[in-house]
Amino acid sequence: MFAVLAVATLVLVSLAAVVVWARRRRQRREITERFAVLNVLLENPGEPGARVMTAWREQESLARARGRRLQLRRGFLAVAGSLVLAAMLRVLSPASAAWTIGIVPGLVGCAILAFASSIDRPA
Repeated sequence: MFAVLAVATLVLVSLAAVVVWARRRRQRREITERFAVLNVLLENPGEPGARVMTAWREQESLARARGRRLQLRRGFLAVAGSLVLAAMLRVLSPASAAWTIGIVPGLVGCAILAFASSIDRPA
């Protein structure tokens, strides 16, 4: 039993390391591409530069919208988890007020939702 748990832990840690490595490599590639775009802008300040800036602004807008959707999803998941936790604790211990522990993740979810709703909406 211990060997299975040890192997499962090793696999999970290895998978997490690969995911982090891939994400950092992608971020480094994006930074390199942005630097290349800035070089193009400096070398061609006319019409090509304006087209590059328009495309760049569009990418930034899409990234902001994607981040906003992700924040909203996280907030809704926290609120849903809060409701499930409160219901489970209410069923397990109906005589006590242990279900109120479920309020904490719900408040965190509400804070995330409030933050996500304050982020600029894409034009």
